[in-house]
Amino acid sequence: MPRSGHTPDSPQLLSPQMLAETRADTRRAWAAGALCASIDPELFFPPGDNPATEARQICAGCPVQCECLAYSVIADEPFGIWGGLDHNERRTLRRQLQRRGELPSPAPGGAA
Repeated sequence: MPRSGHTPDSPQLLSPQMLAETRADTRRAWAAGALCASIDPELFFPPGDNPATEARQICAGCPVQCECLAYSVIADEPFGIWGGLDHNERRTLRRQLQRRGELPSPAPGGAA
């Protein structure tokens, strides 16, 4: 996925049901099926403004991309590429979901 500064179609990937199921999966069982599980994690935590093109391509073909993205939005992961999006893209997605009422706003002093 090329770096675009926005998150096209991402809200459609994360249905309310997907978000609820991912929130309930506290063991992150989906992670066992992730393509990144056997790849150097540094690829997904690029320095500076590196667009992480290779990491995003891996995410695009991953069978658990939606679960990964849902987890990272729910957990408000501050670093890295998760589900094919960087932190800024996930923050935008999180706001979109909150505006639509599909993700609770974070509690004061902590993440949702």
